[in-house]
Amino acid sequence: MKLLLLGAGESGKSTLFKQMKVINKDGYSEDERRAFQSVVWSNTIGSIKALLAGFEQLKITMPPEVAVAQATIIAETSSREVLTPELGNLIQTMWRHEAVQNVFDRRNEFQLNDSAEYYFEAIQRIASPRYLPTTDDVLHSRVRTTGIVQSDFRIHSTTFTMFDVGGQRNERRKWIHCFDHVNAVCFVAAISEFDQVHSLIHDSSSEPSSVRLACACPARRPLPLASRYPLSIYARPAPLLALTHVTL
Repeated sequence: MKLLLLGAGESGKSTLFKQMKVINKDGYSEDERRAFQSVVWSNTIGSIKALLAGFEQLKITMPPEVAVAQATIIAETSSREVLTPELGNLIQTMWRHEAVQNVFDRRNEFQLNDSAEYYFEAIQRIASPRYLPTTDDVLHSRVRTTGIVQSDFRIHSTTFTMFDVGGQRNERRKWIHCFDHVNAVCFVAAISEFDQVHSLIHDSSSEPSSVRLACACPARRPLPLASRYPLSIYARPAPLLALTHVTL
């Protein structure tokens, strides 16, 4: 059975794709998880930079100690994004700062990775010299998908072939190559975007990208996809999944 995952960028398609590997295949080996170390570090550093930049975006006065920490973080990671124990301590201090928490509470008004809180809460472990990403760390990681990625897995007596595609505008022209002999098209939308300000939802056009993409799917009544497999356990952006087209 051929499954095609569609949806806007950062909607959770790749997270769902990785969940299938964890639930229905052999998961991630130690070497595969180790390869995500730099990705987790990059996501964490990018998130703290975005969070501190939120002060300016929201026009909130930044406390002097936060401004000093921001300058230090930028300087320490300008050439290479590596989380040292010292940098981890600084990020933890900033994360616990009352002013930073106030900005975080308004995260729907600026762009911040959904995994930010998860990584900040685990910063001491992530910044350890012997850090090895866990399966949850891998599933929370964000890497922009380019091209088309395929994975085969088996559930009971049925073999599934799932395709993950990039959701950004410049990636969507590649989708046409995946539609041949497709049995199911699964549209994924991020529930975490329900209160995000309009201008941040991926596109600057008159309506959100995920809404326009959903409307462009085959004109059939969408059916909620109820699964007995615990997909939501590992959901990074809590993807909302709808089965838009089925051919059996």
